Amino acid sequence: MMRQDAHEKAFEIQVLGQRDGERETERIYQEELVKLTKQYHDKCNEQQIEHRKMVARTNNETRLQKMTKRAACVDNLKVLSINQLQQNFDKDTP
Repeated sequence: MMRQDAHEKAFEIQVLGQRDGERETERIYQEELVKLTKQYHDKCNEQQIEHRKMVARTNNETRLQKMTKRAACVDNLKVLSINQLQQNFDKDTP
């Protein structure tokens, strides 16, 4: 009888130990899952920010090129206008 009680008690202790181990494993698993999920979201956010920076940089470069060409056209127009005015002035003066 005492032997059977000892076996039952040992079995209960073994089952309790196994359950504790399973709980600990599940807790560690959940902690690591949370860490990995956070890392994943951080990397996604970082990629989105880098993509937005790249798009903004491209847009800025395009705007700068357009403004440079526009400024060159305006400068060219100024020179042509001054020349035309000078020619008209020269024609009008005797």
